[in-house]
Parts: sequence; C-alpha cells; structure tokens
Amino acid sequence: MDQMALVETTALSFTYAGAAVPALKDVTLAVPRGKIVLLCGGSGSGKSTLLRLLKAECAPHGSREGEIRFDPAIFPAGKPEPGAVGLIGQDPEGQIVTDRVWQELVFGLESLGMPQSEMAARVAETVSYFGLESLYRRRTDTLSGGQKQLVSLASVFALAPQLLLLDEPTAQLD
Repeated sequence: MDQMALVETTALSFTYAGAAVPALKDVTLAVPRGKIVLLCGGSGSGKSTLLRLLKAECAPHGSREGEIRFDPAIFPAGKPEPGAVGLIGQDPEGQIVTDRVWQELVFGLESLGMPQSEMAARVAETVSYFGLESLYRRRTDTLSGGQKQLVSLASVFALAPQLLLLDEPTAQLD
C-alpha cells in the first residue's frame, strides 16, 4: 500500500485580501516523508505565501481555494498540532521575540505548556547540537544576522517539528 506524502496540495490557489491577482494559482505538490524539497522561483512568485499556508498559525489573510492535506499517520488530527510544523521566515530579526538567546529557546516550549524537566532537556540538547554555548546568555539585539538565523532555527528545532519549512535559509548568513 502506498503511503501518503507528508504534505500534499491540490489545485491550491490563494489571493491576498484586497488583491486582484492571486499570489498562488493551482499549485499541486507532494512532499514525501523524509525528503528535502527545494522550492525555487522568482521574487514575488508565491514561495513565502505557500510556506505560510502550510503553517496554519502563520497563514496570511485572503481567499484560499484547493486542498492542503497532511499525512494522518504523522498528524493524527489530519492537521498539524501547534509546534508540529516549524517555519523559519526570511527575516530572522522579525522572528525573535525575546531579549536573550536562552529565553528564545524556551519561548515556544513554554507556549506549548511543556513540563519544566522536558523543556530543560530539550534546550540543553539544542544548545549542544547547534553549538550555542557562547551565545546562550547573549542579548538577542547584539547578534549578527547569521547568529539570529541560527537562534531562530534552534528555537524551532527545539520544538521537534515533523515538518520544517525554511524561507530563504541562506539569507543573512555571516
């Protein structure tokens, strides 16, 4: 029996509120489990819009047509729970919401109501994996663009998402 892709879209179209022209038109795609998929296109072609539609909490306002389906074996509710889809936007500065790196790493975990002991273990593992020991107590407003992007990635990684979406992941690198 064939397994469903991690996420699939069928004839997905989206028009921003007040816009006359759709940002996306008839997008059909399937992202297989365990694969890295690169989405390419010119500036303004709808890449960021598509990624934001895949993370419901970040979906833009407007009119959507078509389907977005998530593999129910991975997402039992038929849609992702909070934290199950991670999105790193193209502007890491806009994603950082706290004053210190350590606060940024725990922010999402606290928002999900994770127990303190599990949160501490996840943060320690994430800090070690990303080599953030030297940045751990730093103020986020003193970080370079690349460091902010790394902290944003680490904070999403700490949530252990089933699907990770990166919008222009090589922007802002040192």
